[in-house]
Amino acid sequence: ALLSSVRSAGHTAVMAVITASITVYAGKEGLEAAPEGNVVSVLNTVFSVLTAACILGIFMAIKRKV
Repeated sequence: ALLSSVRSAGHTAVMAVITASITVYAGKEGLEAAPEGNVVSVLNTVFSVLTAACILGIFMAIKRKV
C-alpha cells in the first residue's frame, strides 16, 4: 500500500514539474501561440532532467538493497 502511494505521489510530482516548466515558458499565452521548436526544446530538457533523476533513483535503490 505504501509503495503504490509513493508511486502515485511521484507521478503527480513529475506532472507538476512538467506543467510548471511549460507554464513558466508559455506564460499567459497558450501553447498554440508559442513556437513549436521552443516547446519541444522545453519538453526535451524537462524529460532529460527527470530521466537522470530516475536513473539516479534506480542506483540508490540498488545500493540500499545491497
